Amino acid sequence: MGDKVPEVSAADYNRACFLVGRFMNYWALLEGAVNSSIGKLLGMESLEETIVTANINFFAKTSILKVVVNLKGGKAPWALAGIKTIEQIADLANERNVVVHNVFGPDEDGNVQFLHVKAKTKLVFPDTVWTPDYFEDRCQLAADLRDKLKTLVDSMTKKPFTLGGLLLAAATEKPNGPATLGSLASLLQADPNYQPAKYEKDPRTPREPDPK
Repeated sequence: MGDKVPEVSAADYNRACFLVGRFMNYWALLEGAVNSSIGKLLGMESLEETIVTANINFFAKTSILKVVVNLKGGKAPWALAGIKTIEQIADLANERNVVVHNVFGPDEDGNVQFLHVKAKTKLVFPDTVWTPDYFEDRCQLAADLRDKLKTLVDSMTKKPFTLGGLLLAAATEKPNGPATLGSLASLLQADPNYQPAKYEKDPRTPREPDPK
């Protein structure tokens, strides 16, 4: 944070903590919406959703949502827009990581400065400062993304919508569709016309000897 020790008061620290805490509250609501979306799209009950999402890192959660949206919508405009929303959520998660994993404090201008550390190929300390306006912008973005995600999932779950339904949709797509699962379509549909492969005995196969 520089060689000079900033002259800040207890009120400045309280303000910095308020800004960080408010952002984390908005983030928690957004992550809760992500968890709920996974549960709804994969046909989970609330308890199942809680157990599963508690054991998945956040970026894996966004990957799950993108795969489901792509499987259901392919290149339809609504699906592409939905995937863009999910990618924006993942981008915001990177900023969330800066906030939650680094030491922070107020500067003399009423902003919040983070002791951001990067140590991949080189050790660097990027100058990372969030103004009150930027905090407000990030909170509003989190709220907007939460609303967009809810609208997306609501539109996908107007009818019963489960993982089995997704597989069925994929399995019955034309060859140029997002997925081809062969005879799985017939299995999922319990198609009475579907006949499994039969293995007929070669007529040249010698007859087994009669038991003595």
